[in-house]
Amino acid sequence: MGVLLSILQEEGLVDLNHPVRWYIPEFTGDANYSVRIWHLLTHTSGIIDDDFRKNFGEYLKKNIELPIPDEDAPDEAWYDIYIKIRELMGLPYMEPSKQMTHETYRTVCLASAPTHKPQKIMSYCNIGYQLAMDIINRVSGKRIDEFASEKLFDPLNMKDSHFILPKEKHSRFVTRGDEYIGSDWLNKGILDSESGSGGLKSTVNDLTRFGQMILNQGKLDGVRVLSSASIREIMSDYNAKLPPSEYDGDVAVTLVQNVPRRSRP
Repeated sequence: MGVLLSILQEEGLVDLNHPVRWYIPEFTGDANYSVRIWHLLTHTSGIIDDDFRKNFGEYLKKNIELPIPDEDAPDEAWYDIYIKIRELMGLPYMEPSKQMTHETYRTVCLASAPTHKPQKIMSYCNIGYQLAMDIINRVSGKRIDEFASEKLFDPLNMKDSHFILPKEKHSRFVTRGDEYIGSDWLNKGILDSESGSGGLKSTVNDLTRFGQMILNQGKLDGVRVLSSASIREIMSDYNAKLPPSEYDGDVAVTLVQNVPRRSRP
């Protein structure tokens, strides 16, 4: 996400220092205006995934008088709840569907304030990377898979990198044993997922080409993807002065990746 947003920045379409709210107006919670795009990429937006779910539950208790289904109830059991929420929030009517429940849940969550002020703590945040992907989709006018292929995968000859994995490549996808945590998602759900926080499918060869582009200051095989100035920003440690993270001590998070790693001495 960091590289794709940096490409858009070089094209003059976004600024990583702009408030997220400029691109996602429904991000309306108190203090959200201070959350910048780069905070999403370094996991320092102040948003905590579990707290978003907690905030949604509190919203239901305060505003919804209907019986609340169990969390693991089928989507259909929640339709009346989400329709009522849309009425209360003044949102346009949508036919009951998974998309309706997803969009309504997201709107409620984005209207709540982050748990912390930006750049105070590092907390690995899936929602932050979903927001980063939403910005890419809205600004580019394309779905993430299309935009990433056009601007990154195809130029770098990353032939096996996709957000939506073509069906003819499903047999090559490495699955996980049913006895392991997350097997349902990793064996099935991820194949059709364009999630900004975990939807990318790739190979070691493709990731090696991506990494070499970074080491080459933005180009590979004579093809330039980013300027060296953007690469320097991408590889900067924005979290060096933050308190130790729960994700293993002294953590450095750069814009190029959405996983924490140890700082080098």
